[in-house]
Amino acid sequence: MELIYHYTDINGLYGIIGEGEFWLTDHRFLNDHTEGHYAQTILEGFQGEILNDCKTEHHQAILTILYQEYRNFKNNRVYVGSFSEKNILSQWRGYCPKEGGYCIGFNKAKIRDIRPFQIATCNYNEHQAIKQWKQLASSINKKLEKYKRIKAIGPALSAEFTLEDSAWPLTIDSQVNRIRMTNKHPDYMDERETRIFRFVEPSSKHKIVNEELYVIKKRLDIRKTEVYFRKSKTGLVPYIKLENIENLIEKVHLGPQGNPELNELALEEFKIHNKKLKFDIEKSETPFR
Repeated sequence: MELIYHYTDINGLYGIIGEGEFWLTDHRFLNDHTEGHYAQTILEGFQGEILNDCKTEHHQAILTILYQEYRNFKNNRVYVGSFSEKNILSQWRGYCPKEGGYCIGFNKAKIRDIRPFQIATCNYNEHQAIKQWKQLASSINKKLEKYKRIKAIGPALSAEFTLEDSAWPLTIDSQVNRIRMTNKHPDYMDERETRIFRFVEPSSKHKIVNEELYVIKKRLDIRKTEVYFRKSKTGLVPYIKLENIENLIEKVHLGPQGNPELNELALEEFKIHNKKLKFDIEKSETPFR
């Protein structure tokens, strides 16, 4: 069983195991100001390599499509929840106070089954980011070749325009968003982040009236949901909730600071009074104080 871990303080722990909620933050308010935009610098800096396998006549069209999806991305709201590996010193330092913190282990397979949330491991490698853009550009190139062939032959091939073809822009939008939200600046490599995320419409102006396209859009996880706000040191931060998560939690590691023995006692007592909680409790072996 593969676990992914979320580092937090006592308030975060109580919200997760006491309230059964995991909060996902609007990507624009995360601590990396290049969030969602780092992949754009890769696209801009390596256009030649990215388009290398595409027909020259399609280069401009492919770039137009990709950049248009970037503009569409700015109209979306992407909510992100962050996980990492266990016992990473930088995570204990960054997200847990000196009074003591917690590293909560979630069942990755169970999270993967939750819809409409997506899960992915972040990439910090420039060459891998180029490869992702290149694969998407090649996919667009093939679609443009198909359209060119249909146009040349005429109405006889009109049947080839399936529902999938009509929803193609939405599919590209989803793929572009995924590339943008899973490629991070190399300076954040130490976090070794796996994240869950969800795309949410900010307003009713994006409503789809075509029922068949609405079905496709639901499959692509671009839907409305309730948005909440929490206080931070710099102001209000929008977030959404992943609820009823008790069965996702497999383990809680007690941080090396504070009083791990007393924290363990308190958690064991908490489990006695909350029968649905089944997680194991372990103390961190990280030599940090």
